[in-house]
Order: sequence, then C-alpha cells, then structure tokens
Amino acid sequence: MGLFRHSYFSLALLLFLSHSLVAQANVSDTKLMELRGQVKSLVSSSKSISGYAEWVLKDKTKYQTRYLFDREGNLTEEIHEGSSNTKYVYAKIDGYKTFKTIELKTPKSGGSRFTVFGSIKKEEPIEPGEKLTEPDKRFDFKYVYETDSRGRITFERQYENNGKLFRKRSCQYNEAGDLIKEIEEDNVAVMTYAFKYDAKKNVVEVNKIRDIKGAGSDSTERIIYTELRFDSAGNWIERKSTRYSKVDAMPQYNVPAQSYTFVNFESRTLTYY
Repeated sequence: MGLFRHSYFSLALLLFLSHSLVAQANVSDTKLMELRGQVKSLVSSSKSISGYAEWVLKDKTKYQTRYLFDREGNLTEEIHEGSSNTKYVYAKIDGYKTFKTIELKTPKSGGSRFTVFGSIKKEEPIEPGEKLTEPDKRFDFKYVYETDSRGRITFERQYENNGKLFRKRSCQYNEAGDLIKEIEEDNVAVMTYAFKYDAKKNVVEVNKIRDIKGAGSDSTERIIYTELRFDSAGNWIERKSTRYSKVDAMPQYNVPAQSYTFVNFESRTLTYY
C-alpha cells in the first residue's frame, strides 16, 4: 500500500472517528488518497521521459494500477498490471481493513534493486513485544489505526496474518490540518517524507530520506510536481514529476556517491458514482 507505494506520497490521512484514539472502522480510502468527490474507480499510469536507461525509455509495456471503490469510499480491489501483475482484494474482517493477494501472472524478473553489503543480521521486530499467532487464512494483511483528538491518523500499522508487524507509518500535521511529515518503517529501512502544498492543497513537492537499517547505501530524493491538470471534481489527472535522487557513498566498499535526475509523466483516469 503501499501504500502506500509508493507517486502515492500525497496521502491526506483523515478519519471520521475523531472521538476515538484507536479507530478500526470507517476509514475512508478515498480520504486516505486525498480524492475529491464520490470516486468509483481510478486508473493511474506513469511514462518515463528522461534520466533512465535506454531500454527503460524504449519499453512499450503498459504499466498501470487500477483502484476500485464502493460508495462509502472503501477500497475493494487494487490491480497492478505490467510489472507484478497482482490483485489485492480488500474486505473488513472483525472491523479491520484487510486484503488478500492474488497473483495474476508470473512476475517478470528484474525490477528495482539496492545493494546490501556485509553479513546478514538476524531480522529484528519493528516494534518490541510482538505476539505471533496462528495465521488467519481469511486475509494476508490487516491495518490498525490510531488517531489524535481531531480524528487524524497518527499511526498506521500493517500486520501479517500471523500477527507480525510488517510496516508502520506515523504522521504529523500543521495547524491547517495538512500532512507535512510521514515516517514509514519496515525491516529493511526507515523512510521519512516531508510534503509541500500549493494554495489549493495539492502536493507539489516531496522530500524523502531513506535510511537502510543494515549495511547499504542510504539515499535522499526531492520530487517536484509540475504541469498539473485537473478534472471537474478537482482531482489531478496529469502531472510531470521530476525526481532528484542522491545515493550516499560507501567508502568502505569503494562505492562512490551517485546522483540522478528522473522525469516521468503521470496520468490518472477517474470515474464517479
């Protein structure tokens, strides 16, 4: 979720249950994704423009993600095509948001990689005091939320079906209620995101710091969104993203620092109830 996977940095993360510090139900996914209006479906895609290897620029594979929502704004399906070819089926189970994973095709080899050096350490839990349970076959992952006194999400925890914490996310807001900082942690790294908005509360800049827990090259990114176009509901449907990326040096392994600039054209098609 990815979410939170990732062009997915513009989460507003607002809830309806402002009376409760722990909220498991009524989490609107359209609110989480900062979508305006009663969205029925969203199809997003991205095209590489510059900064990538030549074979990436010439790749004709259609990469897109399709999101389906019910009338209450709950995500029911998330379908990735072109790379992982995976479908996530969402449902409320015991009051929790959950999903199961369905592989549509055998994934292609390759994809993004980062280098890890040295010995592999024993995987430590993200939070101490994990209480593992027998796997719940009804789902693969579930989400647990905490909110502040104004009903805004302060923590999101994603658990595997055996009770093991897979990923956690914390959120900070300004006085206007805008999400300005997000910290995401899993067993591999801690990612910190800082957001900037325009006058209409659209995200126009994201600054990301990736701190790898083991031996590896940490990195920073600055992502600028320009040339935004919107539909009649106020949701963006086109934008250009320019990503300035820097990978830290690892002198102990004779790995130099490296800098890259990647430019993508992103588009979304939305339908409404």
